[in-house]
Amino acid sequence: MASSLTWLDHDSAARDRSLRVLSLFREKESRDELGIGSIRDGIADILFPGTSTIQTRLRYMLLVPWMYRELESRRLAPGSFSLESRRFELSMVEPLLDKNERGVFGAQSKGDLKRLPSSVYWAGLRTWGIRAFDGSQSDYFRSAPALALKRTARRRKDDDDADPNASLTTWHLGLPAAPEGFPTKLSLKISPDEARYLRDRIATSCPESLLSWLVLRGRPDDCREPWLHHQLGSFPKPTRDLLEHGRLLSDVVEGAAWLYNVCLADKRQDEALGQSHREGLEEWRGRASLSDIEKWDLGDLWNVLASRGHPISSTTRGFVADWTARLIATRGEFAEDDSARDLIERRERTLKKSRSRFTNRGALNQWGGSSGLNRLVYRWPTTNDFLRDLLPALRRS
Repeated sequence: MASSLTWLDHDSAARDRSLRVLSLFREKESRDELGIGSIRDGIADILFPGTSTIQTRLRYMLLVPWMYRELESRRLAPGSFSLESRRFELSMVEPLLDKNERGVFGAQSKGDLKRLPSSVYWAGLRTWGIRAFDGSQSDYFRSAPALALKRTARRRKDDDDADPNASLTTWHLGLPAAPEGFPTKLSLKISPDEARYLRDRIATSCPESLLSWLVLRGRPDDCREPWLHHQLGSFPKPTRDLLEHGRLLSDVVEGAAWLYNVCLADKRQDEALGQSHREGLEEWRGRASLSDIEKWDLGDLWNVLASRGHPISSTTRGFVADWTARLIATRGEFAEDDSARDLIERRERTLKKSRSRFTNRGALNQWGGSSGLNRLVYRWPTTNDFLRDLLPALRRS
């Protein structure tokens, strides 16, 4: 895999997007059986930039740069920076667990932690303007020791008040100092000063996002989906319009997912499972916004996504349009509709090819009985967790 991604070293934005997509393959919640992920992620990136479904607590957006800034000060040899950073990162697990903190990376795996917080938050740190270094983590590991030495040499040559050289800067110059006792004394609770810093970074770097609006004006809300937020009516109109697109897409895709599961249960000749999924499909039909779906302007969604750097392929746009038209034609009663079932089967076969559960008996036998039934909420749970950390700290300031 590494060799096939070598080209990404020359395009940091593309690299961050691609590595984030690759990481999603490991996430149970993100399984995308019908190829809707590019739309889902495009909407999420516009609404809540810098977030990921596998992020946990907001203060990791500070712990990670604090860790790296500390390592840069140690004048490590270039070849040891990566190893020392892993040791440092793993050493933070126990102090956080001792505090009974929720959302600690490594709470179960401890030293066997595969996905370190630094890799999970790396792209977000750049999106929020906290990471000044424009490159991958591996690029950073190779470059950080030399950059630190050059900064030291420049400070000796120039007076302390000289403007910093942007090419030597790895982290935002306004990054708060690590708290006293770092890293042996740790907490995931954000201080008021830290909260203000993160709020300002988000507002400056992502000014048109819903995330920015919420950190500036938001009030707590435990709603399960972002379009249910009690402040929806106060959101900017472009944001409300995108949330409406997201809501309707969530309804449409959920219906397709239920039919996909019905078809697989029938293919496996599991009558009980098929009946269970048919009941789920009927329950979905009772709450889906069919009248709103009939009026849905899909073309506007594609235009919005393309204008914000998230163009959707013609095949994916075609599938969503065809499926939506079939949903409307059947009024959601498509469990036994041959055209609807064929549309779902052809889409899955196109995506999975030889691993299609419709043509590969082994893949069908390995199927767990339920796939892709989580509603699309565009990283709202992660965002709301961040707001639960941020907003109380801002109120204390």
